[in-house]
Amino acid sequence: MISDLQLEMFQEPPRITEPDVGTVDPFTRAELAAVAEYNTRTGDTALLDCLDGIEVSGAAVFTDHESEFGRDEAAAYVKAHFAWLHQWYDALDSLDAGLRDGGGLLSNAADRLMTHQMREFLMVRDRVRAAALTYLIGDAGPSPNTEWASVMLSNGYVHI
Repeated sequence: MISDLQLEMFQEPPRITEPDVGTVDPFTRAELAAVAEYNTRTGDTALLDCLDGIEVSGAAVFTDHESEFGRDEAAAYVKAHFAWLHQWYDALDSLDAGLRDGGGLLSNAADRLMTHQMREFLMVRDRVRAAALTYLIGDAGPSPNTEWASVMLSNGYVHI
């Protein structure tokens, strides 16, 4: 869920270290409506809360679930995490579509918001994948976080 403070952060003027982003206009009403819809699809449904355990516990989320409910339920719980990621991806895809103007472009504020949200998604996706693999086959050492990626949304690729 995107907080009011985060929204304000995306409306601040660009810092000197940012490459040629031009002026940063505040979000339009249509963009704010898209953000509100995204918040409803992710925050109000507690979608992101479902994935929070991975941040703290990693694979222990799945082993603890197995200890309490058995292997079959733990397998279903792993699958549920991937289903939650898919729900989040769909919400991001809708957000991207809602933020684009008539020409298919993102404003500076919308671009920064999408980049931030995609980084969050990719970081959590990487952690869910790593936790699931660790649970299923064991630990093979640390896994780097995604720093740069391209993600295919319905409007094209988002590069971060």
